[in-house]
Amino acid sequence: IVLATLESLHHPYIHEVVEEIQTELSRHGYYLNLALMRCALDEENVCQTFVSGRYDGVIVHGVTPSLRQRLKIIRQGGMPVVVIGAMEDLDLDNVDYDRVEAVRLGTAHLLQQGHARVALAFDAVECIERLCRLKGYRLALDEAGVSFDETLLFPWKTEDDPSELWRQIAALKPRPTAI
Repeated sequence: IVLATLESLHHPYIHEVVEEIQTELSRHGYYLNLALMRCALDEENVCQTFVSGRYDGVIVHGVTPSLRQRLKIIRQGGMPVVVIGAMEDLDLDNVDYDRVEAVRLGTAHLLQQGHARVALAFDAVECIERLCRLKGYRLALDEAGVSFDETLLFPWKTEDDPSELWRQIAALKPRPTAI
C-alpha cells in the first residue's frame, strides 16, 4: 500500500497518520510505502507507480484538482483509492473528521473546566478549515453563554515559528486562561 501526501512531514499530525496506517496495515500483512508529492512532476511520477501493479492500494493525503482526476482513472482501473481529509465531495472514498464539532468539543471542555478566557489559534489562510474551526469555537462560546472576544483569536500558519504566536498570546491583558 502506498501513502502519497502533498503535506510536509513537518505537518502537525502527518507522522501520527503514517504510524497508525502502518500499524493497521501490518496487522493484515501489508507494508506501507510513503510518497511525497511536492510538485506536479512528483504527482505525475507517483500516479504512474499506482498503475504499475506494484501496489495493492493507494491512500492519498491532500488532493489537487489534477490529482483528483488521475485518482478517479486509477480507481476505475481497479486500484482501491482512499483519500484522507478531503473537505469536499471528491467522488472518492474519503476519511475525515468533523472540524466544527472537534473545536466545539475542545472549547466546551475548557469552558466546563472553568476557563472564561479561551483563546483560539487557527489557520491564518482563508480556507474551509478556518471557517469550520471558527464556527466550532463560536458555537461552544454561545452554548456556554460566554461573549465572543475577537482579541482571543490568533491566526497563524503551522510552518511559522510558534514563539511569535506565544508572544502575542502572552502580551494580552488579561491573558487567556486556556488556548
